[in-house]
Amino acid sequence: MIIKHNYPFNMCEHEFFEKFYNSLNPNFKLVFRNTIRTEVMLVHKEEKMKLYEFLDGLDCRITLTTDIWTSEHANVAYTCLTAHYVDDNWDLKKKILAYRHIPYPHDGETLFRFVNDLILEWNLDKKLFSMLVEKAWLPLGSDLFYVRCSAHVLNLKVQDGLAILGDAILKIRKTCKNFSEVVLDVQTSWNSTYLMLESTLPIKEAFNCPAQIDRNYKFCPTEDEWKVVDVIHGCLKIFYDCTNHFSVMVGPMKQKFENYWEESCLVLGIVIVLDPRFKMNLVEFYYDAIYGSDAYRYVERVKNAFQDLYIEYGGQVSYVSNNPYPIFGGGTSEDDYSAFDEWYKTNKSTTICMYKKSEIEQYLEEPVFPRNEKFNILNW
Repeated sequence: MIIKHNYPFNMCEHEFFEKFYNSLNPNFKLVFRNTIRTEVMLVHKEEKMKLYEFLDGLDCRITLTTDIWTSEHANVAYTCLTAHYVDDNWDLKKKILAYRHIPYPHDGETLFRFVNDLILEWNLDKKLFSMLVEKAWLPLGSDLFYVRCSAHVLNLKVQDGLAILGDAILKIRKTCKNFSEVVLDVQTSWNSTYLMLESTLPIKEAFNCPAQIDRNYKFCPTEDEWKVVDVIHGCLKIFYDCTNHFSVMVGPMKQKFENYWEESCLVLGIVIVLDPRFKMNLVEFYYDAIYGSDAYRYVERVKNAFQDLYIEYGGQVSYVSNNPYPIFGGGTSEDDYSAFDEWYKTNKSTTICMYKKSEIEQYLEEPVFPRNEKFNILNW
């Protein structure tokens, strides 16, 4: 009951809980919190071993995801590592491997050590699909490893913008500790910095109080620094109100986003090819709209990576076309797939081949599966 409902261990010592179970059976003697805790940890140890043996026996590869949560007031961070896999019944499953406190700083190196230790602890280093331990163990030499979190990319972009505030942010952060009505930010979380500025700007005059009490106090922002803070606050408000909208503030931020996109587009392209409703066709269609006359290079990159991935999993490709994918005009800015449907009907033809075709070639040349809202790719 305690495990199922996340009750506190000391529940067994609560006065009215004791009266309740005594009314059911006066002879029943409940144990104390330390005993309960020991029993719960034993159950956890047993279940962890069962999960370890189960994951060790899986034939498929495993993808790991992780994220960090930071408490708003205590500046304490926690991170969770989750394993995702497809079982023998073609059902997508996930298991939480660890949920732990992570020490500051909450940077990439700290998170890497956390994840790396857990990968070794669970003996998953040779089963990984998208977490890096040794490059050679990952498909396509880890080319598919770089899948960036859009929220993380946004955070990095905004952090570049915040860098121009320099000492002003540090001064505000130091002085905020003297006021209970303001929000103290987490240094690695831009949105918390926005909330800190949001709460401090209306009372910026009060930030002179510590200096009036202590002449040696050095953390009062100057008037010029407040002006810069006011401007940056306005910029952050746009990001805060529209966190899913990527705006470019300065050149280096735009360049960083483009670098991440260049790394991520390959794996996203392969994901589309693995969807029988689209296959290579949607890649051709949208790459033409995005890259124009250079589209064929990007299409070939996805096609070749898809074939290499197939070969790594034990398949053989017997036929590779010498001709690049044709480039079709008429780029679209629509968000839905209606333009793609029209393009597919008009432009797509079946490739004629005299060689024995592999499974992957048959898959790519067969007509796409009809699209519908209830489509389940694992059922397919």
